[in-house]
Amino acid sequence: MLEMLSDQYVSHETEMSPTQFVLGDFVFSLPENTPATSLSRKYDGGWVVIDLLNELPCQQQTGRALDERVIKCEWFREAGQDNIEKLVKLRDGKKPLALVRGDGTLLGQWTLTGFDVDESWLYHEAKSMKQGVTINLREFANKPLEQKKQGGSTE
Repeated sequence: MLEMLSDQYVSHETEMSPTQFVLGDFVFSLPENTPATSLSRKYDGGWVVIDLLNELPCQQQTGRALDERVIKCEWFREAGQDNIEKLVKLRDGKKPLALVRGDGTLLGQWTLTGFDVDESWLYHEAKSMKQGVTINLREFANKPLEQKKQGGSTE
């Protein structure tokens, strides 16, 4: 499935791709009326603070938390509503999704932890002209199931 998406949406060396990202089978792209307007990333250093009685707290390295990504989008009219329904279907799939950058770089597996929709410029029948969408992703780092079943080492 990933190879099919890569061939269809990812640019080759000589051309610029209009595709920004592909999340599962959802394409972020201006020509498809699904552009992303920003991407933020959150990285954890793995340090926790331990409070001590009558002393300054100390820090301990416990291992990093999962990385997070936030993709923000602004979509318009009925196309935006359709995009929101596609995101609902991705969420309802209840499985990790590959995130691929437009140049074909696989950015790993991610879970869709949720998304917020802010609809504005309402007109008749409470339809909105503009939908601001914030998509929250968390790194999926589970060990492959095959390794767990075989009892094999993951190192």
